[in-house]
Amino acid sequence: MLKFIPIYRVALFVIALSLLTGIAPTMQAQTESECTMNFGAGAALQFVLNNAPEGAVICLSRGFYFGPLLLAKSITLRGVPADAQGRLATVFRPVESTQTGRPVFVVQGPNEMTVNLENLSIVDSKDFYGLIITHGKIVVNLKNSEIVHQGNSGVIIDGGSQLNVSNSRIADNLVYGILMLGSSQVTLTDSVVSGNKAGGVLAIEASSLALINSQLKENDPYGAAMNGTSHATIQQSTISENTEIGLAVNELSSALIEDSKIAGNGHAGLVAGGNAEVKINRTEISNHGEIGLVVNESAGVSVIESKISRNRQLGVLVQGTGELQLTDTQVIDNMPTDPTSQRRFSVGIVLNGSSVATLTRATITGNGFYGIALLESSQAEVTSSEINQNGADPVCVNVQAVCTGVLLGAKSQLKMTDSRVANNVDWGVAAFLKKCGFNEDTFTGIINFQGSNTFQGNNQSGKHQGEVCLP
Repeated sequence: MLKFIPIYRVALFVIALSLLTGIAPTMQAQTESECTMNFGAGAALQFVLNNAPEGAVICLSRGFYFGPLLLAKSITLRGVPADAQGRLATVFRPVESTQTGRPVFVVQGPNEMTVNLENLSIVDSKDFYGLIITHGKIVVNLKNSEIVHQGNSGVIIDGGSQLNVSNSRIADNLVYGILMLGSSQVTLTDSVVSGNKAGGVLAIEASSLALINSQLKENDPYGAAMNGTSHATIQQSTISENTEIGLAVNELSSALIEDSKIAGNGHAGLVAGGNAEVKINRTEISNHGEIGLVVNESAGVSVIESKISRNRQLGVLVQGTGELQLTDTQVIDNMPTDPTSQRRFSVGIVLNGSSVATLTRATITGNGFYGIALLESSQAEVTSSEINQNGADPVCVNVQAVCTGVLLGAKSQLKMTDSRVANNVDWGVAAFLKKCGFNEDTFTGIINFQGSNTFQGNNQSGKHQGEVCLP
């Protein structure tokens, strides 16, 4: 007898709903994948949500539905699947009102709960969010849906809540695509965050972001920014064509990036600052307007089995007390791609301030002016690496230009072991000294060659004689 009680309760709820709204939902067998009940446009959905049994699956036909709606229990809202062109026909928006600050959905409750939003288009909140997730241990699964054209951010998530986004789009919102607070968690799988006007994803405090086979693209100014002690895990994903920066990792935040592509962002691909820690494995960082990878302040970045290429000014910039570890990685062809563009100082790797770099089995090739430039009090340890064919910028053929494999300036320090420096346009390794072709003597640092280093075929331009120019 007990097994009939849930159906009996649902039946009473359906009768009450039909009396109140004049809309008679149809009943279906309660299996995990099927609908508990169906409704059409015009249903009193807040009444439905308040009175539906825990775990109900409410299926909605095509048409317009109006918020704001409060979801305070485990429930599924399922719209009509997208058509062949990807257009969704079950549309949620705030009710027309002169009142601002009206979201479409608010998910909150004192207890643990799971909310599923499937096949829904969530649009057009006025000066507010499309989806708010707050207060409680909440899991929201957004599947085959979109959150677009909100007057503020697409999603705000707070507390210890979790949002799982799959095969969905969060786009063209006036502020952020997703704003993450507290210890919230967001996972994007097979999804796109694009065209948001203040950033794709902003994660602060202790929040955690995961991207799996997803895209952060065409956001202004960045694809994602990690602040506080937040963490990002990015796998098999693309961060591209954001107006300024692809990914910013700041303060005490961290990131793990694997098997991904960061490309074509307006200023820089990845910027790490503060005391951030970033690990990059098997990833391409390429085609940025200025710099591929920036390591600022006291940040630490490890790059393994990756490629940093075709950035228009610098492949890598490390400054402050930043630390870079480069292993089995290529830094190649970093220079302006348009031969008619204004020529800029283009280098594979620039070390500034008191920064430190360790290069192991690295390849530094085909960069514009220098392969590696050590400035100020920076230090580099280069082991079992190739530094060749740098000075690829056409400007380097000028008599006044000095384009080298490695440039040593000020109080910089270089330790090189078992490496090959070959076929650079001018010197293989040169200190910033008048005798090397520079306009003043500034180098007072330290050079230490160990093991078996090879210097050959340098001074391809014929402007100088010899392989290296050192004190």
